[in-house]
Amino acid sequence: LSVVGSLSHFANCMRPDIALAVGILARHGMAPGRAHVRAAKRVVMYLYNARKLGITYRRPERPGERNVPVMHESARHPLDNGSNLLQTFADSDYAGDETKRSTSGIVILMNGGPIAWSSTMGKTVATSTCEAEIHAAVVAVKDAIHIKQMLKDLKLYPDDRPLAIAEDNSAAIAQANSGIKHVRNAKHYEIRLRFLQQKVVDKEVEFKYCPTEHQIADFFTKPLDETKFLGFRKSLMS
Repeated sequence: LSVVGSLSHFANCMRPDIALAVGILARHGMAPGRAHVRAAKRVVMYLYNARKLGITYRRPERPGERNVPVMHESARHPLDNGSNLLQTFADSDYAGDETKRSTSGIVILMNGGPIAWSSTMGKTVATSTCEAEIHAAVVAVKDAIHIKQMLKDLKLYPDDRPLAIAEDNSAAIAQANSGIKHVRNAKHYEIRLRFLQQKVVDKEVEFKYCPTEHQIADFFTKPLDETKFLGFRKSLMS
């Protein structure tokens, strides 16, 4: 379907709210059926009806306050303490696809809006929710460090404080923050886990627990009910 290619451009550049739907459609590009054609038309109709939505980046509201993420009606995400220039969220579903592979979702926020996001299905089957979350965290950490380095090259990143990575899986946070005792239970994804542990030791990133109701990356991992979908969409777009 050529329409999926056009929708992918929108999803990758300006419309994070359709990233998951377009990703699911793209999985059936080799042999689309009538159901997939109807689903693609539905996404196009959604885009038309929501054509006035867009990503908004804001200046600080208080005098003297440097640029910080502004995204909720209360002016900040509940986890933002005012000191993080970048906010990174990572999440994953578990065996949500018919192939039992998991879908990872990440989103990075700056100045009130998303500057990077993705919704991708894993190449291998994760054998636990923790493993699926570790895979998503690796993708988020790589993207966040890359963006931080670009900002530093432009003299826009103020210091070397660790990047905050918001995760809603306590087991994944424990594994990333711990040493060899957790690696023994994660031999089948040890390289990914060691990568995260090294970044934590080097103080490049720090993992923080994020309640599921505030985990914006959940928006990119699985279909949500209307209330959650509209709530997360409002956090990302206006």
